[in-house]
Amino acid sequence: MHIWRQVAQKAWDATWEKVVGQTALTIMIAVLIFLVVFVIARIWRGKEFANDWLFESIAGACAVIVVFGIVFLAEALIIVPIHMIAGQQSQIGDLTNTVASLTVSNGNLSTANSTLQKTVEKDDAVLKAVAVITGITNGTFAENLEKIPSRLDEMQADIKNTQSKLFAARKQESFRVSDTNRILLYSSTNHGPRIFFKLKHIPIKNSIEGITQSPMGQMPLWGIESRDNIIWITVFNFAGLDQNTFTFTYSLSGNDTNIFKTLWINNGDVYFDNHRQVFVDIPDE
Repeated sequence: MHIWRQVAQKAWDATWEKVVGQTALTIMIAVLIFLVVFVIARIWRGKEFANDWLFESIAGACAVIVVFGIVFLAEALIIVPIHMIAGQQSQIGDLTNTVASLTVSNGNLSTANSTLQKTVEKDDAVLKAVAVITGITNGTFAENLEKIPSRLDEMQADIKNTQSKLFAARKQESFRVSDTNRILLYSSTNHGPRIFFKLKHIPIKNSIEGITQSPMGQMPLWGIESRDNIIWITVFNFAGLDQNTFTFTYSLSGNDTNIFKTLWINNGDVYFDNHRQVFVDIPDE
């Protein structure tokens, strides 16, 4: 009984909206009905009787009521039930999807709980591993856990100290072409023009950085090669180099036992102390 009251209410609301609620449509329908009734009255009752406007108005009003009833029956018996069934099916589908989502969420929650339980079980082993790494192994686990932050601070201090030592181990040396005791200009038909520099210490390979400064400006030096404390670069020519300053920065290797003391040329060959140096020839282009 309740469902039929719902159907009747929905049908009435829909019919009222369609027949009365839409003003323009209602006027058009009323005019159409009036014209139809007027034509029928003229045919059925004759011209004189059809001129009775009161009768025609009552007939038009009755026709509107009839149309209202037809629309109401169509809504109540066909349209509203169809919409209600479709709405129920949509709600059932939504509920099915909701149940499926809740099932998946429940499964995910179970997985998350299981993962959390495993994580909690691993916490003890992880903290013990941290304690071993930081060197805190004496005392109870709780005591060791309290010592970990201070130990980590100590380790950070050690790292900073090591970094400071590394930066302190960086050295810088500058050269002028006129310093013939520490610099050697060498050129031959087999090799490109090279400038050799004698450093005070043995650098770590690949730690050497160089720049050259001249009245024209400053530029980096590329292709720096080294052998113990001797480094060299290849240039296009020696023109104008007397105005240049060459500066090299490098990291100390910590081993200065094989320092070369002299640079010299004999019969077109370069010597580091008494050691003749052999260089790979530069191919002709």
